[in-house]
Amino acid sequence: MKKQEFKALLKDAGLTKKTFSKLSDTSYDTIMGWTKKEKSQIPGWVDSWIRYYKSHKEHVALKKMFKE
Repeated sequence: MKKQEFKALLKDAGLTKKTFSKLSDTSYDTIMGWTKKEKSQIPGWVDSWIRYYKSHKEHVALKKMFKE
């Protein structure tokens, strides 16, 4: 994944780099390193992690909506 895809995924999931850092237990400096270098590759696990996070967040919202 390239840095533009990473930024788009974060935005789509409603995450900032700082929040992603805390939730994924990844150093903020590491994340900043991914996005500073033009040709830097983001690790493969990040894509599935963010997609799962977004899916889980949506699931929780739907579950809450149906309970009300």
